[in-house]
Amino acid sequence: MGKSKLLFITHEMSPFLELTKIAEITRQLPQAMQEKGLYNKGVALVNQQKLKESIDAWKNALKLDNTDADARENLQKALMQLKQQQQQQAQQQKSANFKWAQSAAPVAKAPIKSFTEIQAEEQAKLQKVGYAEKAHSNPLY
Repeated sequence: MGKSKLLFITHEMSPFLELTKIAEITRQLPQAMQEKGLYNKGVALVNQQKLKESIDAWKNALKLDNTDADARENLQKALMQLKQQQQQQAQQQKSANFKWAQSAAPVAKAPIKSFTEIQAEEQAKLQKVGYAEKAHSNPLY
């Protein structure tokens, strides 16, 4: 008697089970729509060269449906492209810093001379042009 009653209840509940399946499918439908929306958002963002945002969109799409091979493939491509961009930017920054460092490099300065060294050089110049130290030794001059 227990088995027949159980079969009866199961048979009587079959419409309920079908409604449960429909409710489950209905719950999954918005999730699938959200996933496709996030996937499409990722495509639109990558076309606008907004890689970080597209990566976020595809990650969120994969959270909703981790079996979406297209979202996974696009995510991998976007991550690789972002990495390449970052490497190029780092290289350009390095190059710009190097150029700046070269242009800002201190100019080699002549060593600082003492007063007596400068005086001796000036006297040597004067002697070359014909003036002698003795000519200027006159206190009245």
